[in-house]
Amino acid sequence: MNVGEYRLERLNHISGLDTLISDNLQNCTTNILQCLRMCDFNNNNNEMIKILDNNDYWGLMGRYLEKGFPLQFIDLQLLNFLGYTSKEFLQETNGLAINIIHEADRERVEKTIYDQIQLNHKYEIKYRIMKKNKDYIWVIDKGKSAISAEGKHIVSSVLVDQANHLMAFKKLLQDKKLCEQVESQSRFLQSIYQTIPSGVVQYIEEDGMRILNANDATFELFGYTREEFAKEFQNRIVHIIHKDDYAYMNHTMKSIQLNKTKKVEYRIITKGNKIKWIHAEASRLLNEDQLEIIQVVYIDISEFKIKELEKRIKNAIDKDALTNFYSNKYGQNLIRQYLKEKSDGEECVLFVLDMDNFALINDTYGVMFGNTLLKEVTEIIRKVTKPEDILVRFGGDEILIFLTNTNRKQSFAVADTLCESVKKIYCGENKDIKMSCSIGIAGTKQTSDYEELHNNAIMALEYAKQVNMGKYSCYYDTMSIVNKETKEEYLSKHLVHEIKENSNDMEQDIITFAFALLEKTKDLPSGINLLLSRIGKLYHLDRVSVTEIDVDYLSLQYTYQWSDDEYYSTIGNTYYLSKEMYSQFESMYDSTNTGETKNGLYSLKSCIHSPIYEKGIYRGSVCFEKNADDFIWSEDMKRLLKEISKVISTYTLKIKADSVSQAKTDFLSRMSHEIRTPMNAITGMTSIAKSVIEDRSKVEECLNKIDYSTKYLISLVNDILDMSKIESGKMVILNQSFDLKKLVEEIEVIMQSQVDAKKIHFTIEEKYDNSILIGDELRLSQVLINILGNAVKFTEERGYILFRIEQLVQEEDSAVIRFSVKDSGIGISKENVKRIFNSFEQADSNIAKEYGGTGLGLSISSNLVRKMGGNLEVKSKYKSGSEFFFTINFSLGNTEDINKKENSTNEEEETFDFGGKRVLVVEDNSLNMEIEKSLLEMTGCIVEEAKNGQEAVESFKKNPVKYYDLILMDIRMPVMNGLEATKLIRTSEKEDARTVPIIATTANAFDEDTKKSMDSGMDGHISKPIEIKYLYEMVNKAIKCRNSAEENKTG
Repeated sequence: MNVGEYRLERLNHISGLDTLISDNLQNCTTNILQCLRMCDFNNNNNEMIKILDNNDYWGLMGRYLEKGFPLQFIDLQLLNFLGYTSKEFLQETNGLAINIIHEADRERVEKTIYDQIQLNHKYEIKYRIMKKNKDYIWVIDKGKSAISAEGKHIVSSVLVDQANHLMAFKKLLQDKKLCEQVESQSRFLQSIYQTIPSGVVQYIEEDGMRILNANDATFELFGYTREEFAKEFQNRIVHIIHKDDYAYMNHTMKSIQLNKTKKVEYRIITKGNKIKWIHAEASRLLNEDQLEIIQVVYIDISEFKIKELEKRIKNAIDKDALTNFYSNKYGQNLIRQYLKEKSDGEECVLFVLDMDNFALINDTYGVMFGNTLLKEVTEIIRKVTKPEDILVRFGGDEILIFLTNTNRKQSFAVADTLCESVKKIYCGENKDIKMSCSIGIAGTKQTSDYEELHNNAIMALEYAKQVNMGKYSCYYDTMSIVNKETKEEYLSKHLVHEIKENSNDMEQDIITFAFALLEKTKDLPSGINLLLSRIGKLYHLDRVSVTEIDVDYLSLQYTYQWSDDEYYSTIGNTYYLSKEMYSQFESMYDSTNTGETKNGLYSLKSCIHSPIYEKGIYRGSVCFEKNADDFIWSEDMKRLLKEISKVISTYTLKIKADSVSQAKTDFLSRMSHEIRTPMNAITGMTSIAKSVIEDRSKVEECLNKIDYSTKYLISLVNDILDMSKIESGKMVILNQSFDLKKLVEEIEVIMQSQVDAKKIHFTIEEKYDNSILIGDELRLSQVLINILGNAVKFTEERGYILFRIEQLVQEEDSAVIRFSVKDSGIGISKENVKRIFNSFEQADSNIAKEYGGTGLGLSISSNLVRKMGGNLEVKSKYKSGSEFFFTINFSLGNTEDINKKENSTNEEEETFDFGGKRVLVVEDNSLNMEIEKSLLEMTGCIVEEAKNGQEAVESFKKNPVKYYDLILMDIRMPVMNGLEATKLIRTSEKEDARTVPIIATTANAFDEDTKKSMDSGMDGHISKPIEIKYLYEMVNKAIKCRNSAEENKTG
């Protein structure tokens, strides 16, 4: 064993906190934390403080939680008590604490410490320990677990001689002088807390990082006095954290588990707007009030960072920070030197590699995105080149590759591999931007002069970009093709792009990189896919995916994915779940929110995954997969991938929220257009009709157009109401007998004029045994008309539409029917298929411009089909038509029910005559009042008016019994609403208070509005805009019911 790695000599002096230099920064932080933890340990155990005050028989020890408990530190006090020097102790134990424990106790000690640490992160145990004189004494060992600066699990403990423990405790109870010493010891511990050269603070995380306790050094670090900080920031640390570092810092802090520690470096803004870099080692603890707090040790590392920056600047002279290739000037000098010193027989080749479309990539996705792609290119370059080759960052997207001891044929193989490999790199969701590189090649067979060799390679590169972009070109092959003038033109037009942002974010840990990439990218979906690619390659995984679940549709979709093999790619695939499967997915995570599956339904052989929650609802997962049997995920790997998952899920939900918000904005914009169009027609036609009032035919034409525009406007409003009902869960499906054959005939009549106008070949195929079914005829018709309407809208003239209804299964009392609409229209691209059923969205933003529409139709139809027990699906290919289809299991209906329904419908239409009937119309809107009054007077009614509920109640009460034959009552009115007025009428003492018919008239179209009307004592409900026939039917029904009831009463 290499005992020197434990550095015991230095760790004997735990209180040596003045050695805070950059080389020992991590170890020093550990020492501070050890002291603080021991102080906390003592503050929670007053008896132990008093006993520890006697310096003869106690001491501190730190051990790694590994086999044999390797020593991390031991203090001089414990060494003196046991009788060893540090050298003797090291020799006796061989660096393992287990070696001084009595052999009979070792197994028990190891088991007890591990079991208790695992249970609650601390332990207490008694055992025998060997002194230098070979005597064994019983000790009480009381300790806590922690994480060391190098990331290892350790225990820090106090060892007390048990034989002296009780005796010392009794003595302390009687010894006043010793009590004074205890006070002194307490002050001593407090002085350590106040004088250590580091900030120590405890704060509440959820309250702007509000400080509970902090030492003086904390405020010195912040640059404020305690009073100044409290007055200016109300003791909230969040106000001084650098805005560019807050997201990363906050994420790290929130990810700390109870009694665990994490390290993070970030910037703060101190007094006078000065920036300081701090190293923070933070723990999540429960204080004495059982309040969850964050305890942090701060160390000012500004000087260290400055030196690090100076070192990086110095290194930048030699190496490029992003690619780790040689910098331009330095690298070219190396090539020059090599050319001078190489043997005459050695053949070398120079590549000038240029990333095609790189400026466009940067502009579209951001510099960080582009740099990440460039990093992937450099990794490919390193794989195909030799260690002795010279690699140079020549410009923003240009690389010089100097291949030593390589001939033309060998260089062509390297260039071909490079070009083909670069094309496979993921470069964002914009399909118009392709990833490729062009390479110019020049060899030393033509010249060993660097400048000439370099110019030759550039001319070959420009030729490649002009003639065959994305490939390589060799100067030797092109020099006979290209004339002198063209060569000079190539040299003059070649521009070396500026290195815009030479960040080393990718050299930091993966969490830092993930934040940097997703914060800086201009296109988050592309950024997430690129991040998955980096994670997969970095950790040698086979597939990394983000799945999203639509809880309403119970569908699971792979929305983002990287796969090492295209064979395993499932990006864009949608799977439908049962409620049981959803519950199974939701419950598969342990207490750490990590799940692990082997040979899962949708996963490879081994998969770990973390859930995505939105407002407590399970919405999907982030999955990391290896296609290997019995693959074991290390605990460190699980923890790391869990942290990455949190970052990815945060930005995945952000994309979703932004998408919904944008979709609603687009929807409102489209609705504004859709509503204004018929409104414009109504106002325009009204003006025209007024101007040609004498021309009856012209007026009639205007009125017909007004009627058409009004119906279109109502259909838009109905779509919005339907969507609102669906989203609020208030859409009700009515199951009644209906004739499918008759329904199809009615749909054909509705669609025929539309298909005829575009000369579309419209075919209906029907294959079923029973046409009498039980279902919601109205909603089924609504779905089919919407799908057929879209087919007509998106199919060019003289195209075709096939409407097919076929029976798949026939049972004794049920039938499974498949409905499909297939067209030869514009089709839908693969990436847009998943969007068309979303509320407020259309397949493409250009659809609304060219074809109109609100984007609600398919979403409503899809929801209605689900309500009826099916799934609306689509098969489509861009520019090759679409097929929408769904399947529903219907119960077989009763012919008698159909006949009853038809008989009631086919009764000879009544000519309504309400001559002499007195109606009280209660309406606050004068225009609505005029319409209702005119409609009723057209049938002979005597109409009286009331402007609000209070007037209605007064009119009813002051007039004789049976004075009113009917009351039409608006719901929403000033002074008193219709519901309240109805209750007052029904509860009045008049003889006809409970028999006078009251019908609600309201613009509200929801079922609960109807229920409220009926609950208040009304007899019916009419929605506005009022349909004339329905109004007359309701009035007739109400009056007949009253007359019938009164006849029965008298009879």
